[in-house]
Amino acid sequence: MTINHDRQRYFCFRNLWHYEKAGNDSRFMPFDPKIYSSYHEFRDHKPEQWLDGWQLRYKGATEEEVSKQSSIYSDPNEVFIKGIWYGMITQEIVYYEGKHFVVLKIHGIDGLYNPDFFTTTVSKESIHNPFKILLKNPPKEMPEYGTPEYRILFKETAGGCVVGAGGDPVLEFFDYIGHIMVTRKPEELPDWLKESPKAKPKNKINRAEEYFHMVNSISQAHKEQESE
Repeated sequence: MTINHDRQRYFCFRNLWHYEKAGNDSRFMPFDPKIYSSYHEFRDHKPEQWLDGWQLRYKGATEEEVSKQSSIYSDPNEVFIKGIWYGMITQEIVYYEGKHFVVLKIHGIDGLYNPDFFTTTVSKESIHNPFKILLKNPPKEMPEYGTPEYRILFKETAGGCVVGAGGDPVLEFFDYIGHIMVTRKPEELPDWLKESPKAKPKNKINRAEEYFHMVNSISQAHKEQESE
């Protein structure tokens, strides 16, 4: 039998898919819904198949784990907080020092990050992250993206200060002065803010800790709905 090797070979993967439920309103799914609650959970252990724009939860990393990772990766503990969700721009497979690595690019921050420290699933444990002041001497102007001060502010706000990250400007609004005023006691305010009575937060926020958790509440709620 003569075989045309130039003919494109096609395999219909959908023949192996599962029904979400039987009946006229059923739909095919690439995973068994009896085992996985969502497509995100199905792909959790395969970061090379994570899709652009997915929300990822930072699982945390010990100093030993960070020290053993490849030098292609940035230190995640410098900018991320355990239990918090962050937006992934994309994942890429790169060749570095004789090996292939999956690297993550996270919205609002520079660097390449190790997918071993992230997950697409909701945490089964309750993680309390009390607000901490990290930017000890905040400059008068909003720190520019990529600077050390910006990286510190990014962690302090749990990724809320994404101004200048190159994304949608509508989604990148951040009230820098307002953040400083509602998260510092009067005696902790920088001199330039004490001397400027006209400097007021654009949006009144009740408590510093509420503000800290507000920047992550939308992503948390979205992921919890997917897990139900």
